[in-house]
Amino acid sequence: MKSIKTQARTVVPAVTGAVLALGFAAACSAPLVGVLAEGKDIQGTCPKGQLLASDVRLDASGTFVAADISGEIESVLRDVAARTAVCGGHLRVSAFSGSSAGTVTLFDEELVLHGATENSRFRRIPGVQDHVVDEVSKNYGNFEGLGGGSDIVGQFRLADEYVRQLGEKYALNEVIVTDGLQNDVVNVEAARNRAEAKAMAHRVSAPDLSGAEVAITGLGNRNGAKPSSKQVETVVAFYTALCARMKVASCLPSTEYVSKSAR
Repeated sequence: MKSIKTQARTVVPAVTGAVLALGFAAACSAPLVGVLAEGKDIQGTCPKGQLLASDVRLDASGTFVAADISGEIESVLRDVAARTAVCGGHLRVSAFSGSSAGTVTLFDEELVLHGATENSRFRRIPGVQDHVVDEVSKNYGNFEGLGGGSDIVGQFRLADEYVRQLGEKYALNEVIVTDGLQNDVVNVEAARNRAEAKAMAHRVSAPDLSGAEVAITGLGNRNGAKPSSKQVETVVAFYTALCARMKVASCLPSTEYVSKSAR
């Protein structure tokens, strides 16, 4: 079986073709040196010869849903938006809960940094980040149609459909912000140890996501309460085993989000 890069840290609807082009003035408010350095760091993480299909999924189930996107969710959005814009690609942000058939799209746009030079393009990163955060914030909380329960695993099938719809020139960058407590088909919270968690991962349906980058962050954090180390171990074991079944290129199950450029 193909080896998979995994890392567990305890600190740890239709696609639109809209192109985002944000002005120079909005970007100039950020410290220039920091922005340019950030752009260089991000550039080093871009997939060779492909654009990014970034797919951020926010758990809106009763055990995890947040009052707003401030904090961890905003940090994830800013990081993914910057990387998608620098590498070039499409960003979709959606909310989910119990049924993979019912999701709510919060943002869905192609992200492009315009400019004659690399530095002029990197200056636009803060403007892109602000645009994504503002749009998701406006739509967040409108979760009509979401079912009860928590089906995190089902989101990977939808992610597979998303990248296939975009086409072969896109590489999937999947980020799921969730407590990880799957209770559809299997109940991950009931796993008493890593062996039981791994066995559960082999009882659920899993798509082939060969070449994809996957991060599942927030694991075990029920309504803001930090999980025990044992719970973290079992939930991480479940998603690590699931990543192996999906044949992903890299997998980071974690309690707190870690930027790709910092891994």
